Amino acid sequence: WSPLVVTRAPQPVPALRVETPAEAQAGHPLMVTLRSEAPLPEGTFRVVRVEFVTPDGLTYDLYARNIRLELTAQQERFDLAYNDPLGRWQLNAYDLITGQVVQTAFTLRAS
Repeated sequence: WSPLVVTRAPQPVPALRVETPAEAQAGHPLMVTLRSEAPLPEGTFRVVRVEFVTPDGLTYDLYARNIRLELTAQQERFDLAYNDPLGRWQLNAYDLITGQVVQTAFTLRAS
């Protein structure tokens, strides 16, 4: 089973956007920007579940987290390890308030 989440807001909740640099270096921080296309309705916030997928297509739980987003834009820091698999990574962001899923990708290079 899965829980049912009901959202009530006085106006539509703006869409979520997620941005990463095109490339990142192993062993260095990756800055991910979470952005609402417009300000959230007064008194609301969104929770975004961020998950990473390795170049092999495996979910990488080490970096997964829930992020509380109250502002129009917010940056989150993910400290990447030197021994993370190199190649094209995918980042999936699940907006729990709307059910929207946003995807972006970056290439992890050796430092």
